[in-house]
Amino acid sequence: AIGVTQPIDLEDAIAFHARALLLDAHAPDVYGGTGHTIDWKVAAGFISSHPGLPVLLAGGITPDNA
Repeated sequence: AIGVTQPIDLEDAIAFHARALLLDAHAPDVYGGTGHTIDWKVAAGFISSHPGLPVLLAGGITPDNA
């Protein structure tokens, strides 16, 4: 999973040459399971810039924002 705070975090992820990415909200000193929601605008911008790359979203997903 890539912890996302700002757009540059996602551009750095391209260096991994992964077949898909799992995006999660970044929380200092914590590795997942925080319940924080990723910045949807940052994720959407990345996804639209990389249409052939499958992206999964994690972090703070609830029935209200799913």
